[in-house]
Amino acid sequence: MKYITPLLLLLTSLCYAQQNYGNFTKVTAVRVVRDKDYGPCSISGYVKQAPFTGVKLQAVQYDDEQLAYALVALKKEAKQWERKPLPCTSDKTFEGVAIPNMYIVQINRYRDTLYTTTGNASLYFPEEEAEYVDATGKLNGLLNEELCFFFDRNYADEFITHRGDSIAATEVRMNGKSLYGQKRKSFEKNIEKFQTIRTDSVFAKDVQVVKEFWINNYKLKFNAKGVHTINAYTVGYEFPINIDYTVAGIKIGDPEEKLYALYPCSTEYKNWGADISDLNNNYYYELHFTEEKGYAIFYIKNKKINEIEVAFPE
Repeated sequence: MKYITPLLLLLTSLCYAQQNYGNFTKVTAVRVVRDKDYGPCSISGYVKQAPFTGVKLQAVQYDDEQLAYALVALKKEAKQWERKPLPCTSDKTFEGVAIPNMYIVQINRYRDTLYTTTGNASLYFPEEEAEYVDATGKLNGLLNEELCFFFDRNYADEFITHRGDSIAATEVRMNGKSLYGQKRKSFEKNIEKFQTIRTDSVFAKDVQVVKEFWINNYKLKFNAKGVHTINAYTVGYEFPINIDYTVAGIKIGDPEEKLYALYPCSTEYKNWGADISDLNNNYYYELHFTEEKGYAIFYIKNKKINEIEVAFPE
């Protein structure tokens, strides 16, 4: 891996900040995935619309001090390269994206962002609406093999053909009993009586009355077919009555790695739904039930399953 030696002034100022505020370095690389659709001209427009990873944006993050310093120095050096006008603002709509990539650099309290054209061929300066051509490929020379693969990867085509893992709807169990098709009366007879029932009115075209049934940290809603949704939440205390709730053997508080081992297809794309500013926390993985009987979503926080959402068909 090659790195540009940071400019002396920059290095001195950042080292001074490090001494005063501790050592924190992070580089987040972000790219637009669906670049053939009509949309914003720049990745910054996509980030403003929805700053989350998914089918439009993908991101990776590194605690790489050398790369962080090298990117900041390269941005300063770029002003010496050939300059070309590139009228592209985040609000302009193009077919494709003129500025599909960005690098967010954090070094202690210092923050900076680099925008680049396709293939990292140029650095783009939005305040000038101009690109500076990286004729010798200095930026790509900074990237490790994993980052190069990240920018070359055809996510859009992958998402079209990708299929996650599936499980039987009957694998959603409470106290060993399947919840699929379970009506309210049969639930209280076979499993446990509800502790709290909440009623809310939803005002849409027609007024609808929605009832929530609570037992410990589990919220259930019913429709004519039986249980419709179940939300399991992490709480910081123990309940007097123990309720065992699992989805295909997975429960609240289990480590994220358990999902990796059991469901490699559904966990292939990491950090799905994470905020770009907090990439390694608050994301989710999804499993589908066979025969189109619904889905289960596992929300991750601090590398553990923090919430489980289950939905059966209407």
